[in-house]
Parts: sequence; structure tokens; C-alpha cells
Amino acid sequence: GILFVSTPSGEETINWLVELNAAAIKVSKSDINHRNLIRYMAQAGLPIILDGRERFEDVEAAVQICEKQNMRDIVIMHCPSGYPASHAGIHLNAIPHIREIFKYPVGYSDHSVGTAMNFAAIALGADFIEKTITDDRATEAVEHFMSLEKSELKPFVEDVRAVEAGLGDPRIIFSSR
Repeated sequence: GILFVSTPSGEETINWLVELNAAAIKVSKSDINHRNLIRYMAQAGLPIILDGRERFEDVEAAVQICEKQNMRDIVIMHCPSGYPASHAGIHLNAIPHIREIFKYPVGYSDHSVGTAMNFAAIALGADFIEKTITDDRATEAVEHFMSLEKSELKPFVEDVRAVEAGLGDPRIIFSSR
């Protein structure tokens, strides 16, 4: 049940992802201003995930390019900087703000150690969670030490589903009577 998503860097890779029937294409932080690449991605027809680490104006321009190509299957990611991101630098309150500005689903790309920020992101309205998975957290390379190991994936997803269920219906009011 894991979706295959990739961050392509050119038209050839985008075409290959279409052939593979990838679930989505992610526009990286470094490509958020690459208008021709974003236009080509939008024309490819796969859902678009936009890395929202840049200025809102840059993300807004990318959204407009997608919309001009009739691509409205867009997720805007809140992607804090840092490897790892310090908890104080994550700014999860940006999630409802991004949703208010763009009117598209909002995701959270977690670059922190552990899982707590993911659950808080869900409680703040994140529709999509991106957390890297590794065979071995002790691997000496970027992101491995803050990734989930494969054995942690199932309990993580179960906890995500529990938080989603626990959010319930905001119209429910309990009285002490």
C-alpha cells in the first residue's frame, strides 16, 4: 500500500514515471522556480507535489503554472529545512496557513528525528505525510539517522490512523450532564 512517488529532474524521467504509472511527481525545492519543468510535469497528468520550503510567491507561481495546464491534483508540502530539522524550526502552524492560502491539500515532509512531529502535523490538518524509510538508521548518509526503519513502518502507520480516527468530528460537543 505504499505509493511510488519520485522527484524527476528532466523530461525523460517524467516520461518514465508516466510509463511506470507513478502515484505522483514531486517538484523539489531546487526546481520550484523551474517553470518549464513544472509545466511539463503538469502536462504529464500525474498528480503534483510541490515542496513548499520556498517563499509563498514561488509556490503560488508553480500552482498557477499547474492550473494553466488544467492540473489541479496538487499537494503543497510544508517542508522544514534542516537535516535534522530542530523541533523549534519546524513551524507546524504553517500547515493551516498554507491550506488557507492555496486551497489545496497540505502535506508535511518530516526531517526530524522520531515521529512526534508527524502526529502533530496530522492534528493540524496535514493530508499527506512524507517520512523516509531506511534499511538501517546507522547508515552514514543524509536522512538515514532520522528515517524510520522498515520494522517501524507498520506501527507508524497504525499510529497515524489512530490519530486520524481520534480527531473525530469537530461538531461533537460533550456536556458534563
